[in-house]
This record gives sequence, C-alpha cells and structure tokens, in this order.
Amino acid sequence: MNRLILPFFLLLFPALLLAEDAQYFQTKALPGDGIYSLLRRYELDKHSCNFERFYDLNKLKKNAALKIGQSY
Repeated sequence: MNRLILPFFLLLFPALLLAEDAQYFQTKALPGDGIYSLLRRYELDKHSCNFERFYDLNKLKKNAALKIGQSY
C-alpha cells in the first residue's frame, strides 16, 4: 500500500501546482442585449452549462433582463 502512495503523489502534485483559478471575461450589455445574445456574441450559447454559470456568476435569476451598460 505504501508503495502506491508515493507514485500517486508524484503524479498528482504537479497537477496541483499547475492548477489555476478560472479567469472570467467581462463585457458591458448593449441596447437590446439579452443573456442569449450576449453569450452568442462570444460563441458561448451552444451549451446550457454556460447559461447556468452566467446566472451564477452574475447572481441573476432565470430570465432576468440585462441592464444596458452594466458589466457582466
């Protein structure tokens, strides 16, 4: 058992060092923008997880309207 711990640690440790915090980009809502159009502009509309993450990051409720000039 102890023989397995060291190789496992040696494989896992570099991955922990390389792990970075996620980087998020911000953009301002333009007139007529909704969440769908905002995500589509950056080609993020193809997966529902992007919509869910957008709601979570911006603390918005589902189907919330965006405010013009607000950074998201």
